[in-house]
Amino acid sequence: MELRFGRIFTSGMILQRGKPVSIWGDGTPGTEVEVTFKEQSVSGKVSPDGHWLVRLNSLSSDGQGSDLCVRSGNEEQRLNDVMVGEVWICFGQSHIEMTLRWKIVELNGYDQQTISPATQKELLEELESVPSRIQMDSLFRYCRIELDGTVSWLSLTPETVPHWNIMGLELGLKLRRGLQIPVGIINLARGCSSLESWLPEDAFTLPCLADEKKEIQPFQAFFLAYSENRLSSQEISDGFTAYCKNPKRCQHSYLKNGKADPQAYTWLWQHMRVVSPTGNYDQVLRHFIPFAVRGLIWWQGETNYADQPRVYDQKLAHLVQVCRQLWAEPNLPFITILQGQRPQYSGLYEACRAQQFQAADSLPHFWLVNNLETPVAEVDMVHPVHEKMRVGNDTAELLLCCFYNSGRRGSGPLLEKAEFQDEKAVLTFRFGRKLITRSGQPPVGFELASADRKFHPAQAGINGNKVIIASPQVPAPRYARYLWSTTAYPDLVNEDDLTAFPFDTTLPVFQKNNSINRTLKQVKC
Repeated sequence: MELRFGRIFTSGMILQRGKPVSIWGDGTPGTEVEVTFKEQSVSGKVSPDGHWLVRLNSLSSDGQGSDLCVRSGNEEQRLNDVMVGEVWICFGQSHIEMTLRWKIVELNGYDQQTISPATQKELLEELESVPSRIQMDSLFRYCRIELDGTVSWLSLTPETVPHWNIMGLELGLKLRRGLQIPVGIINLARGCSSLESWLPEDAFTLPCLADEKKEIQPFQAFFLAYSENRLSSQEISDGFTAYCKNPKRCQHSYLKNGKADPQAYTWLWQHMRVVSPTGNYDQVLRHFIPFAVRGLIWWQGETNYADQPRVYDQKLAHLVQVCRQLWAEPNLPFITILQGQRPQYSGLYEACRAQQFQAADSLPHFWLVNNLETPVAEVDMVHPVHEKMRVGNDTAELLLCCFYNSGRRGSGPLLEKAEFQDEKAVLTFRFGRKLITRSGQPPVGFELASADRKFHPAQAGINGNKVIIASPQVPAPRYARYLWSTTAYPDLVNEDDLTAFPFDTTLPVFQKNNSINRTLKQVKC
């Protein structure tokens, strides 16, 4: 077997600093391999199944590219311009996957049905001008694995920036400015992907995963046979028809006379491979394990909106645990983006983010990034442009605070305590130092309810890190909430201009002294 690196190792890549770094590949069984990088040289042996893995000691960043070399006998493979810096993996659905080029295509396509011509023109002008405004940066690199398994690492240039995911571009640019060392963003996300698609087959152990577990073998058999063109037309029809009839997949509109429409096969194939249980683990994630990274950033939810109540938080906690086991890092940082507000998903996004809050309260080394700032002109878009940009910025704020000692808050204000007294409610906020509104007007979006839990708009005023609210319609308030079931644009921020999180005190997680983002402090890297 030819000596080679694993598929994720290419010239121009970035290795994680401050941790042991696993390097692996294939070779002739029983032969010795030697890997050299900078001042290190480590040896190992190719296993009987043709795989080898060695581990470099913790690396430091010097901003210089070096050769990463593996030798075995007379064979040698060499990668050039390999750097050491900070590396983060982004995975989940299309919100985190969305590239600059893809967004421009959407703006010229179906976005025209949901935004005004003026908004479309402004957004196109902004995005199309990015390559001319971007500065070349050889220390900021982006990694992507394509559907065919090809892995590429790209340095930031005007020519490559259209391939960047919008959120990751904003995130990485801010990290580069703050750290002044190489930064690598690995984009593994797949549009429409389910949470279950990112789990390995042996991880389907929870009762709430029992239905998905039954789908694994049929999906894997169909996937392999279809990929190898071994199926008859009838078998192809049967496979896609069964997929369309699965109520969890929400693809019944592609049925025609009780069978999958052949004209939809291309879409159904794409959807099936990223939604079905184990799909993205087998095709994407497993290739990056145990590649050393600082942590994982997860933005996903819509495909799991059909889950039964109180199931998503169990699945999310399980995904976190599984990832930490796969990487053999019990404290591997896991960052989750809060579900945004979408009128088309009213009643669904609230339930999902309630479970995200629940997970954030119960899981260690798990942090939430707020996601409320979708401009009114973009709120009906599937992929709002400035939502992606703001999430990238705010994720960088959290990372710079938590891992890189920036000295800033790192989180938007979170409800710490709600006290109901007389005819008002006094709301105290964690990360709420110097609360203000950007408009300079009293904050809006607050509501009160009495014991009947029927909410009414409330007037609000700021006092330090507290907001005091009252409503003439609720003389005896028992519950409060903020921007919970509305698409109103947020205005309440802290001194670092980070937006206050939504909350609803009818939920148990907001009726106690919860732990959401409480451990947001400097973590030694």
